[in-house]
Amino acid sequence: MIIPNLVSTRDLALLGPDYDQEDVVPNTWAAILNEYFVRMMPLGGTHTYSVDTQSYRGPAPGPRSAHKPDVIVVKMSTTLNPPQAAPLGAQPVVVTRDILWVECKAPSHDSPGKWKDLIEQTQTRLRAAHPGRMLYVIFAVGLKWMVLKWDPTTPNPHHLQVLGSNANVAWTLDVNLHYDQTLAGQSHVITLPNNPNQWLVDTTAAYSLDFWTMHGNPPTIRNLQALNLLETVILGIISTNFVGNNDPEFH
Repeated sequence: MIIPNLVSTRDLALLGPDYDQEDVVPNTWAAILNEYFVRMMPLGGTHTYSVDTQSYRGPAPGPRSAHKPDVIVVKMSTTLNPPQAAPLGAQPVVVTRDILWVECKAPSHDSPGKWKDLIEQTQTRLRAAHPGRMLYVIFAVGLKWMVLKWDPTTPNPHHLQVLGSNANVAWTLDVNLHYDQTLAGQSHVITLPNNPNQWLVDTTAAYSLDFWTMHGNPPTIRNLQALNLLETVILGIISTNFVGNNDPEFH
């Protein structure tokens, strides 16, 4: 497991839950994802990966502050050799595809309403950048995170909602945001006893990057299950067969 070796994760924790600047959050996620998608990848594979910090993907109206780098984009690049009928001297073409976004906010945004705002902002960007392509999305607030799948290509049997601070309030999300039940160990999407068909994103169940809090004898990492889940998510993304490529304006 790589996360316990990353100093940036502990640096983020030291800032505390009231820290209202988000710059350190994308820095932390970029460090984590670079370890998995860049440094661990064998040379000479079919695909190569890059981890880019983006100011936004899709439309971002408003002041310059709305364009700060808060999105980490993992891109997969594939080299396509020229077809046999291509002219002599034709060069290979490299095509790219977003496979994972990490949308980041400061630790002070850890409340159901602000998580909802983050998800709504993200789905607006996804509609513009990926109206017909599937990719994974991690929503990160300080040390906490949750994962969903953006998939306009597959019918969604469960239209997700974000559970508010009051259990009687829920905000409906874009139907293209899916809960991927194949990722074992998740607990951030729940159903209520009186309505098992209503699937709710419970932001209070978001997972943590905390690797330093110990418990038991001998001491073990209290948050080990969530750290293992994150590694499962990342390795699952690496093994996914993604179809299609980015539109030219999003290369």
